[in-house]
Amino acid sequence: MIHDKKYRRKGDYVIREVEGETLVIPINNDAVELDSAYVLSSSGAFIFNLLDEAHAFSAIVDKVTAEFNVSNSEAEADVKLFISEIEDVFLE
Repeated sequence: MIHDKKYRRKGDYVIREVEGETLVIPINNDAVELDSAYVLSSSGAFIFNLLDEAHAFSAIVDKVTAEFNVSNSEAEADVKLFISEIEDVFLE
């Protein structure tokens, strides 16, 4: 079940704050891949930072709900979408 699965970041990347936006740029074979840069929203950056350590899906949803004062169903949808977008590149 997705609620029990734990997620954690993997790989090498550079994180930069530029004019209020968070950029995440993967590094492959000692080269920065600028064409693969990700621009994160504030909630995306919050989730990405949480994933420095392993967290269950349901725990991530709970933290997003509390941090952004949104409904559990809205947080769940947002977390699911965010994870699906970064899973192949950034998650174990």
